[in-house]
Amino acid sequence: MIPVDEQTLATRGFDQVVGFLPDIPKKMYLYHLKKFGRCPQSHKSRQERLATPQPFGYQGPADLERKNILLVDDIYTTGSTLYHARELLLAHNCGCVRSVTLAR
Repeated sequence: MIPVDEQTLATRGFDQVVGFLPDIPKKMYLYHLKKFGRCPQSHKSRQERLATPQPFGYQGPADLERKNILLVDDIYTTGSTLYHARELLLAHNCGCVRSVTLAR
């Protein structure tokens, strides 16, 4: 799933994607992506969103051993969040990366 930044998680008190998927076992979550920066995408224009540099860091094994990954995010606007996450995962040798969003 696409991670929420630490400040948003602290303010909100929950991760909205996890809230929508209560029946998914926690062991299936891949917590290798860490979000940096604080400016939410919702506060940016379309052009600013498309120009956003890589907002994620990777904190997992060097090689994801061709594992297939499904990225889950709450809202799809420009797709830049999912593209950044996919780019980082592919750089660590994952297999296929697919995505699903809860709203558009």
